[in-house]
Amino acid sequence: MPNPQPRISVITVTFNCAALVERTMQNVLRQTYPNLEYIVIDGGSTDGTAGIIARYADRLAYTVSEPDRGIYHAMNKGVQVATGDWVLFRNAGDFFFNDRVVADVFAHYADRGEDVIEGGTRCFVADAYRDKAAAVPTGNVWRDANLSHPSAFIRREALLGNPYPEDLKIAADYYFFQKMLLGGGRCAAYPGIVSLFECEQGVSNSSLSRAWQERLQILRRLGAPEEEIRLASWLNRFAPFARFSRKRKFRGWTKQAADITLKEV
Repeated sequence: MPNPQPRISVITVTFNCAALVERTMQNVLRQTYPNLEYIVIDGGSTDGTAGIIARYADRLAYTVSEPDRGIYHAMNKGVQVATGDWVLFRNAGDFFFNDRVVADVFAHYADRGEDVIEGGTRCFVADAYRDKAAAVPTGNVWRDANLSHPSAFIRREALLGNPYPEDLKIAADYYFFQKMLLGGGRCAAYPGIVSLFECEQGVSNSSLSRAWQERLQILRRLGAPEEEIRLASWLNRFAPFARFSRKRKFRGWTKQAADITLKEV
C-alpha cells in the first residue's frame, strides 16, 4: 500500500546567490508538510551564500559548500544524499506558491506508480504574471517532455536510474523528462499551482539559443524521428528573436508588481 505521507526531499542548489537564497530557504522551511527533508548544495560560493546557509544548518537534513562541475552535477549530488520517496528542486529565486503546497499535493495525489507529479507554475516578471497549468500528455512522446522542472515532484528512484547528464548545461532536465517518457514513465497532474518562477532575469539571446541547441542535441541522442528534429531545428533558428517576442507576450499577462506577487513567500 502506498505511504499516505511519503517522504519528500526538497533540494536547493546554489552558487553565489546571496541576494536570493535566504528567502528561498525560508519559503521551503515554512512548508507545513510533516515528512519533508531539506537539502542545500552550494557550489563553493564566495559572496556570503555559505554563511547564510550555515545559519539554518540545524534545520537542514544535509548541506555542503564545495566546488562542483555545474548545476546538474550539484543536482545529482543532492539526489545521492536524499532519502525521500520524491524529490523537488527549489533553487535560489524560486518559491513554493504558499506554505501548504507540499501538503496539498500529497493529499490530492493517489499513487498509481507515476514517476512525476507536475503542478502549475506562476511565471512572473517585474510588473506582471501568468499561470501555466500542469502539462497534460498529448500522446506524442517527443512533445510531452516540456514539463516545468520547478513544479515537478520526481520519484527519487527515477532520478537515481536516470541522472542528469553533466555535459548538458541548460537542458539536462528536458533530457531527463524525455528519456523517462521514452522508457514508459508516466506523469500525474496536480491541478493547483506549485511554484513561483521568475522568468525574465537571466534570459539572454545566447542562453535561449544554447537551450534550443541542447534540445536538438538531446533529440538526436535519443533517436527522435526526423520530423521532430526538423521542428527543433526550425525553432532553434528563431531563438535569437525570442527575447523580443517575450516582451510582446507580457502585454497579455495579469498586471501586478512582483513584490505583491511574492508577498506570501
